[in-house]
Amino acid sequence: MAQIEAAIEQYMHFYNNERIKTRLGGATIAEYRATVETESSKKQS
Repeated sequence: MAQIEAAIEQYMHFYNNERIKTRLGGATIAEYRATVETESSKKQS
């Protein structure tokens, strides 16, 4: 069971932090999310 959990965690890290999405302008999901959050906080200030 621990091996399955570790494999899932590794895939989730890859999916969110390493996999490049062309629809997001070549950014990873994490990079895109950080950009959106930064822009959102600037608008609220």
